Amino acid sequence: MAIVISGVNNNDRITASDGTIDLLSGVNYAGIITAPAFTTPGNITAGHLNIGSGIQLGNAGVATATTFVGNLNGNVNGSAGTLLLQTTGSERIRIGAQGQIGIAGANYGTSGQALVSQGSGSSVAWQTITGTTINNNANNRVITGSGSANTLEGESSFTYDGNGMVDIEGTGAAGIQIKTPNNTDGGIYFRTGSSNTGAISYLQTDNSMKFRVNSTNKMIIDQNGNTNVTGILTATAFVPTSQGAFSHRNLIINGAMTVAQRRPASAGAHQGEGYRTVDRFRYNVDPNPNEQPNQEQHVLTSGDTGPYEEGFRFSYLIENGNQGTQPSNGNIEIFHRIEAQDIHSSGWNYLSTSSFVTLSFWAKSSVTQTFYGRLMTETGPASRNFPFEVDLVGGTWKKFIIKIPGASNLAFTNTNQSGLRIEWVQAAGTDQSGTAPLNQWSTYSSTDRYPAVASTWYDTDNATFELTGVQLEVGPVATPFEHRTYADELRRCQRYFQLIEHASAMGRTSTNTGGVWARFTTEMRTSPVINTMNVSTFATQVGLNLQGDNASNTTQSSYNMGSEYTTQRGMYLYDLGNFSGLNVGRTYVIGVPGNNSVVFTATAEL
Repeated sequence: MAIVISGVNNNDRITASDGTIDLLSGVNYAGIITAPAFTTPGNITAGHLNIGSGIQLGNAGVATATTFVGNLNGNVNGSAGTLLLQTTGSERIRIGAQGQIGIAGANYGTSGQALVSQGSGSSVAWQTITGTTINNNANNRVITGSGSANTLEGESSFTYDGNGMVDIEGTGAAGIQIKTPNNTDGGIYFRTGSSNTGAISYLQTDNSMKFRVNSTNKMIIDQNGNTNVTGILTATAFVPTSQGAFSHRNLIINGAMTVAQRRPASAGAHQGEGYRTVDRFRYNVDPNPNEQPNQEQHVLTSGDTGPYEEGFRFSYLIENGNQGTQPSNGNIEIFHRIEAQDIHSSGWNYLSTSSFVTLSFWAKSSVTQTFYGRLMTETGPASRNFPFEVDLVGGTWKKFIIKIPGASNLAFTNTNQSGLRIEWVQAAGTDQSGTAPLNQWSTYSSTDRYPAVASTWYDTDNATFELTGVQLEVGPVATPFEHRTYADELRRCQRYFQLIEHASAMGRTSTNTGGVWARFTTEMRTSPVINTMNVSTFATQVGLNLQGDNASNTTQSSYNMGSEYTTQRGMYLYDLGNFSGLNVGRTYVIGVPGNNSVVFTATAEL
């Protein structure tokens, strides 16, 4: 063999005559060796080989490329659009030309199958997903279990509309709805057909919870926890709070206007001021008007919508006379007085602004006008005044509820004198009204008792004003009126006024003198003033002779009241005149004739 070193076309060359250069030992060559091709039956050893197109073979046996970088344990083979991934010489994953995935070969599963893990140490596997059937499916139906595998039920009677309403239909007319019919109300509604006859609902506007039965709210719990129940409430026990009681709540006597000892409804109207008809309510007119108004116990009928439905059958009615111009110093008013000791021991903490009494009443006027009322303390160092408004539309009954707080400067003595006066004012001149603030306590002023009073009622001849259902109770809410029996109410009224008929007594003569001790029906507030109604005539009759003489009787047609004295419990009347035929030591009976010609009145009004 020959080696030729030559330069052809300015290119240096090393050639061999037989085309092959045999290297007997290692050759170290500095620089780049290029050739059209390299062929070797053995290995090529080098630090690295650059093959072009970014492919480099390093001495660690790692192949890197622009499209493949990283470590690989196993084989990656690809041909005819298929990519195979192998480990330990076995195919694990195959990606087909259409992107399908095979497991351990051309295992692509079947349509609808999914790859499912078999846990640690096991390969994934294709598995068929079990389908679920929904029976009776339709819009808004709630899906429930059926009791059968892979089957659910669309409940036609249990729906949700997506707007906050759940509807549960029962058998027949029964059904339940959970809904928010508007942006302020929501609750559970119990339906009969299409009507929500029962409900438990919450009203956001006043934060009240309502329980509806038979289409009517029967129980309401307000935001303060007060519960209003319609109907009978039963429990194993009731424990009242310090404010409020189950009975004897009403501090007003005869608030239903049932008792009229002086002139009941059957006796008609009575003209003039003072206590003339309904007990404990006085009509005051000052100065005397052109014509004295009438006052009466008025009988209510079913046409008196409002109070009649609450069980009231009487009202206290006053009727205006034919008046002239209202005087600036004049007033017409109804008032009721309460003993100071009854306020003092009522349970009202009247010195605290967070303790309340509540006044409620029904009122009606024949004319439209804003009337006023007021509470006034009548004991203590200074009278305090609390005005309130009574706005009425002519001919219409209206119920009023006045919440009255305590005040640090209120005072009530523990006596039987007037402690609190409640007024309803029909007319008042400018000398008595003006700027008194409503619904708050202020110092009483005789020239500023309430805001300016309109003169509409006063200027209207025969205008009427009615009042009934008056209740004053301890606590911040008005409870239903406490209806008391007539006998109970009469006994309370008789503490202030009584009629004594058929007064009679038995005694024994010491001289020609006879007398009568009449015990009052109930103990009166104080020793009363005694007056006679009709005529002042007694009849006397001598009874049995206790000394063994023959019985003898005598009468005396005239009677002169020599003197009298009274206590809270009774009165004693006696005569200083002569009784013909009445001997010393005789038993006698003296009394009022049976024809009611003499009636005594005992008055201890506040």
